[in-house]
Amino acid sequence: MINSAKLWFAPDFLANNAEAGTALLHDLQNADRLSYAAACRSLATFDLRDTKPETKVPVQTLSGPSDVVTGPETVQELADKLGARHETVANTSHLLAVEAPQVTAEHISRFISAHR
Repeated sequence: MINSAKLWFAPDFLANNAEAGTALLHDLQNADRLSYAAACRSLATFDLRDTKPETKVPVQTLSGPSDVVTGPETVQELADKLGARHETVANTSHLLAVEAPQVTAEHISRFISAHR
């Protein structure tokens, strides 16, 4: 759990948002361990960086600066390949929609509004 908390959340998130963070960590604790491990192994080997995805729809990517798994550099690389706009959500890590739900929603709303 400690490693997941460090990967999922920006520093100080749990101290300031114990209820939200604890609920997610309890969900993880209650997940089937073998299934979760299998999903992690699959994601660890699922690397499309050498491919050129073809998309006909606008794409926006978001990342958290404290995300050590898929941080801003990795997500920017994907955005560049997709011709997408990339933005970093301050003070977040891997679960930026939990850590900064209002800011994340604003990014998504602006993106959708711009592409109607």
